[in-house]
Amino acid sequence: MFASLFVLLYAAHIAADYLLQTDHQVKHKADRCATGWAANLAHAGTHAITSALALAVAVTVLDLPVGALPAALALALIAGTHAVIDRRWPVAHWMRLARQEHCA
Repeated sequence: MFASLFVLLYAAHIAADYLLQTDHQVKHKADRCATGWAANLAHAGTHAITSALALAVAVTVLDLPVGALPAALALALIAGTHAVIDRRWPVAHWMRLARQEHCA
């Protein structure tokens, strides 16, 4: 079950980050303004929706026993962490802590 869910959710992640993310979201999701927050939350919402579709495939097609509460918690975690990371300051902070300020 873990491997199947991993593959489905990873495919959803790739789709949300590369196929479904708009140029506007890429350019503005880290901006410190209302436009930035709107782009960021729209992108996080795309992650939630694509992940929900992946979980629906897991339940309906693969007949995996994914409960509603675990699925809801997973979707909240996926969207929430993605929204935070895409603001970019957490990654920049981690890079400073890891002494990797200069990256390609």
